[in-house]
Amino acid sequence: MSKRISIGRDRSCDMIVEERYDDVSRHHAVVYQEGSRLMLEDSSTNGTYINGQKISNASREIRTGDNITIGRFYTLSWNDLNRFFPQDSSRSTERYVAPAQQPVSQYQADPNQPSQRELDEYYAKWNWGAFFLGWIWGLGHKVYWPLIAFVPCFGPFAGVIAKFVLGAYGNKYAWHSRQWSSLNECKRVQRKWAQWGIGIFLGLIGLFIILFVVMLSFWISLLGNIF
Repeated sequence: MSKRISIGRDRSCDMIVEERYDDVSRHHAVVYQEGSRLMLEDSSTNGTYINGQKISNASREIRTGDNITIGRFYTLSWNDLNRFFPQDSSRSTERYVAPAQQPVSQYQADPNQPSQRELDEYYAKWNWGAFFLGWIWGLGHKVYWPLIAFVPCFGPFAGVIAKFVLGAYGNKYAWHSRQWSSLNECKRVQRKWAQWGIGIFLGLIGLFIILFVVMLSFWISLLGNIF
């Protein structure tokens, strides 16, 4: 079995990144050998840059001297990598030099992309739109499993559970449902969903109260005619 090492901010990783690099995920990437090749597999939110080219949730071959940036700011050291994977003559020793007109640093600082800490804080918040609108919200965000609410027998019960799951994890589902220009854009759209969800919920309560009053008036009138 080929050697695999994990990279991230979690203390269980083989290569631990300092907490101050909060745009690096807890479990950001894995480096492993595939035959004579050395591969990097990204599984993060903010991606990894190899020689200025971003990869996200994908694997790419890396060679000794490649410029590798974990997240947006943390540069991976080849000295550290070579401790786990002693340099092989089959891997290039030619160091990558970024073109002058396209320095690697320009790929590292995108002010519109949130840090991992900002995302974690956002994920922890309740999504009222997802809670109130359930499967309707799910369809709008490519989350289809809440449709189990329509399964006979246990559907209604499953639908109630789905609402609470969507409320708790809705922000994470929303962020991964599409490519947002910024976290603020995602929040703005989710606020609109929340406004619609709360509005519909209050409307249904109002309709229920009206129907209750009408039915109560009908039965009072009917009993009055009898007695």
